[in-house]
Amino acid sequence: MYNLDFLNLKGKLSDRGPFGENEDKTIIFSIGNSNEAHGYALPRDIDARQAIYVAVNASNKAGARYIAHIPYSTDRVGDIAKFWSPNYLPFEKWLEKITEFMKMHITLLENYHLEFDKIVIVNFHGGNIFPRKAIKKVQETIKGYKIKAFGPFDFDFNLVDQDKVNYWLIEQGVKPGHADTTEHSIAAVIGLVDYQKLKIMNDLISKDLNTALKRWPAIGGLGGFLEFGGPEFDPLREPKIGLVDCFKKFKEDKKILIFKELGQLILNGIIDSVAKVCK
Repeated sequence: MYNLDFLNLKGKLSDRGPFGENEDKTIIFSIGNSNEAHGYALPRDIDARQAIYVAVNASNKAGARYIAHIPYSTDRVGDIAKFWSPNYLPFEKWLEKITEFMKMHITLLENYHLEFDKIVIVNFHGGNIFPRKAIKKVQETIKGYKIKAFGPFDFDFNLVDQDKVNYWLIEQGVKPGHADTTEHSIAAVIGLVDYQKLKIMNDLISKDLNTALKRWPAIGGLGGFLEFGGPEFDPLREPKIGLVDCFKKFKEDKKILIFKELGQLILNGIIDSVAKVCK
């Protein structure tokens, strides 16, 4: 009788492929906003698509395992976000929902005997915030794992070309905000800009800015809300939010610009930063 033990490959696969034993030691979730106004040229779920793009590319670079997209969003400015983000959830409810979602997937993976020790969350919606108290609450429910969250610009600046960063943010004066030049530039790299609709939008911006802001109030850093909104929209005007500077730059440019080099710089920086943590 022949010995067929060589056909049983259990326990013999850990050293294979480009990642070896490091494969799947980290799992990645993405999160964004799946229903949010971004003007005329971007999909309403652009945040989600960008987060998924970064999460998948980082997982392939580091050997991590991308698990799922978390379909909930909040906003650091509170309930007024319902005006441009119809599925907005208050922070505590949002935190409860995302923790339940992650816990469900993690339990399934544990039952499948997939061994991992780190969890990374890639977020591309500026309204979703992960302060220490949020991570601590997630950690209390999902025990035994190191958890790291990346916001839209939480990347390691040592991994990007500093001269290029200075060029765009200082020399060119780009001011990242919402539905602005930066977000359209990132979307353009992924192939998610409708250029015909962008032209229609830019033509109206240059011709009649106020009409454009009333038609698409989310553009230029939620510019329509800043320009026409009453005191209830004052949270958007807080300096730490950064939208006032973004709107000012938008009015100077009198259009939404596309800088693919800037978009690629940001995407590469985030992908490399996430991959570094996953290894």
